[in-house]
This record gives sequence, C-alpha cells and structure tokens, in this order.
Amino acid sequence: MKTQPTKILVVRNDKLGDFMLSLPTFALLKRALPQVIIHALLPDYTREIAQACPFIDAVIHDPGAEPRSSWSSTSGSRRSS
Repeated sequence: MKTQPTKILVVRNDKLGDFMLSLPTFALLKRALPQVIIHALLPDYTREIAQACPFIDAVIHDPGAEPRSSWSSTSGSRRSS
C-alpha cells in the first residue's frame, strides 16, 4: 500500500509574475491532495500574496532569492573621469 505525503514544499524563487502564474498549481495540488500541508519557499516580495492564497498553508522566506540591484553590483567598478 502506497502512503500519501503529508507535506509538500514548493520552491518559487523567481519573479512576481511567474509566481502569480503558478497560483493555479497550488489550487490543483490542494484539490488533488486535500490532507497535505503545502509549504511555499519564496522571496519576501511574494510573501503577502502567498499568505493570502487559501491553498498555501505555510510560507517560508528564502533570503537567497532576493533581487540584486544592478547599481550596487557595478558601482564599485565605475571609474571617475
């Protein structure tokens, strides 16, 4: 007899629009496996949307997925004239 999972971790460390397009997937997972607790690992800028989603049971912050500013990454290499 196969055992059903009790938890699922969905990792989304991409942009806001990509996360929005993935929301129906959370609904399908919950519908297919209603007893499963669904965790989402995502960047802080998608946290509020994930917390409002009724199909996501827990939100885990991924600090490694925060966007980097292009200015801060190049500011040290600029030469003054």
